[in-house]
Amino acid sequence: MPVKPKPDGYHTITPYLIVKGGAAAIEFYKKAFGATERFRMPGPDGRIGHAELQFGDSAIMLADECPERGALAPQGGGTPVSLYLYMENVDGTWPRTSKTCRRRRCRSGWRR
Repeated sequence: MPVKPKPDGYHTITPYLIVKGGAAAIEFYKKAFGATERFRMPGPDGRIGHAELQFGDSAIMLADECPERGALAPQGGGTPVSLYLYMENVDGTWPRTSKTCRRRRCRSGWRR
């Protein structure tokens, strides 16, 4: 059975937020915007390792900062947002993206 390029229930692009105080952020999004919690995966130290929230027909992913893995919230000097981009042909896109980044000297967290 072939792998779906985009999982059911997700859009082509999904933001992933790195925050300080993940549990509090989840509660804020639920109360302020009516988000529903799809699930959360707490780590042994109580930090949120991964969580997903539903806002209408869209989802976001969220985790507590994890300095030991280089995932920093803005307060720690990090970039708080990354993007999951689902595509049909990642192997065909990778060479073009890699070449473009080299040409523009960009730093990409691109993973295949």
